[in-house]
Amino acid sequence: MYWKKGSYTAALTTLSDSLRISVLCYGEDHPDSAETLSSIGMVHLARGDYEAAMKFYQVSLRVKRAVYGEDHPDVARVLIRIGMVYDEGGRHGKAMRLYKQGLAIQRLSLAL
Repeated sequence: MYWKKGSYTAALTTLSDSLRISVLCYGEDHPDSAETLSSIGMVHLARGDYEAAMKFYQVSLRVKRAVYGEDHPDVARVLIRIGMVYDEGGRHGKAMRLYKQGLAIQRLSLAL
């Protein structure tokens, strides 16, 4: 909620606390930890810190692929978010490939 209001510092503090608790309770390679990592990436993307966003998204993607496999909607969402980082950074071709990959996974998961 904080990041939607532009309170990025508060959002990062809250999400960092959440990540710490998730890792303590479930471990680094748990879906809850991966989702929090992705949320931290979203805040960094909103701040324009593309390098930090990419770092958090990449770790989230690794965990989600390990937990769910390649063809899962959660994997698709992270791929699309990574595409957003590339898009914002001017790497539109790379972004489009990731958008298409994410969309294909979403369609597959919905059997469209």
